[in-house]
Amino acid sequence: MTYEVNTSSDDCIASIKSNSHQVLGYGRDRKVILEAPLYDKDCVLGNNLAAHYLFSSDISRAKTYARAAEYHPGKATPYEKAFFEAVNYLISDNMDEDVALELHSKILLENQEHDYVYGMLAFSLLERVHLAEAEKAARKGYEINKNHS
Repeated sequence: MTYEVNTSSDDCIASIKSNSHQVLGYGRDRKVILEAPLYDKDCVLGNNLAAHYLFSSDISRAKTYARAAEYHPGKATPYEKAFFEAVNYLISDNMDEDVALELHSKILLENQEHDYVYGMLAFSLLERVHLAEAEKAARKGYEINKNHS
């Protein structure tokens, strides 16, 4: 799985990749993403993934990570900017699930070749009980990369 991330830390990238594998495989060590900002406090994606991980359990900490990502938009790749927009909206006080799903669709359009985006979409659709659409998204991600379990 590859996508553009602006960081100078190999350890930050390793944390992001490990988090992706944990999320996609429903692993038990998803908190590994909290290491990414320790390795590169300016990494927009690392901070956003940490915010996303924490938003349902510790909204205050999630917003801290989101603010850290917000301070470095000039360093962000287009993917990181789109992901930032989606996560920032997700943890906002005015979150609307339909708008959040639209933002996810925007990320999907820009990253159609990446299997993990379809996995994320499938999970969002499952949460909203759109089972047929979730299955279709999951199958699309699987067709792109049959090595993810």
